[in-house]
Amino acid sequence: MDLKDAISFHQLTAAAEGLARATQRQYLHFELVFLRYLDEQGIAPTLEALNETNVRSALLWYRQLPHPNASRNGEIGGQILVDILHLFARFLEREGVFADDPLRKLRRVKVGKRLRQPFTQAEVIGLWGACRGSQQPIRDETLFLLLLDTGMRIGEACGLTLDRVHLEQRLVVVGEDAKGKRQRLVPIGATDKRDGGRTLRALRRYLGERNADSRSSGRLFLGRDGYPLEAQGGSQAIERLGQIANVKDAGPHRLRHTFASWYLVQYPGDELGLRRIIGHCSKEVLADYVHFAQSLIAERAGRASLAEQWLTSDGPSPVPLLDYDRSRSNSRSR
Repeated sequence: MDLKDAISFHQLTAAAEGLARATQRQYLHFELVFLRYLDEQGIAPTLEALNETNVRSALLWYRQLPHPNASRNGEIGGQILVDILHLFARFLEREGVFADDPLRKLRRVKVGKRLRQPFTQAEVIGLWGACRGSQQPIRDETLFLLLLDTGMRIGEACGLTLDRVHLEQRLVVVGEDAKGKRQRLVPIGATDKRDGGRTLRALRRYLGERNADSRSSGRLFLGRDGYPLEAQGGSQAIERLGQIANVKDAGPHRLRHTFASWYLVQYPGDELGLRRIIGHCSKEVLADYVHFAQSLIAERAGRASLAEQWLTSDGPSPVPLLDYDRSRSNSRSR
């Protein structure tokens, strides 16, 4: 067995164990990146090639590649590369291919933390207004409102099929389908509105004007050519709204941050409920959402201070004694 055989074995096992297809694809992508590095360096893809020195060198090589559409110019991708090779090595140890994990002592790559900044109310209003100036205003408004109202990932939104959108029940089914598992029910719309509110109205309007044929593959969001809108195209649609509205760093993931932060403002302490709606998020990401929500709650508490709102004078005014108190005072003096 060489590394190519080991990767095939890993993919087979991941599929048999029911890992999400997106996870399988990510494993395969970065394992093939490592094979590509070995090939470019003239290193044979033997099992022994999976070692700390080659993984570190592959990380440096990967960082130097062009990453025009990647987060932080591939910095995050480099971290994922090392993480997946760690998982791969542990898997091979578990299956008896390695007696010991050759990457056991390899440290995880650290990536500088960036503040997950939600959109402000003014920015959200600007992006919403920009939908009117887009090439597909009804579709883009629907996509924008759905992301804002649910916090779902752009890949999940673009992957929605018509049979997963249940307007009467006011929910959508998000995640992998048949055998892919990890589906979740995500509520949509406003519970206090008879028609479900703005997002449901946009969905109905979009479905009413959406022209679909066999090219659509049953997907909800389509491109101008009638083919399914993929995640990259959906991200570009939100980015174009930011350009129209002059909102910096406009992207679908900031809509996710916005939903998550404001959910915890409305329902403080309900981290479990948030995870059920937006899907898995790491403890670090969740801590950022909690921190931002607590800051907003504290700011709101300051504005709601009764001491500031009701007691508007410079200091307390003398309060005259009640007649009852005066009489008691006089009786004591006698």
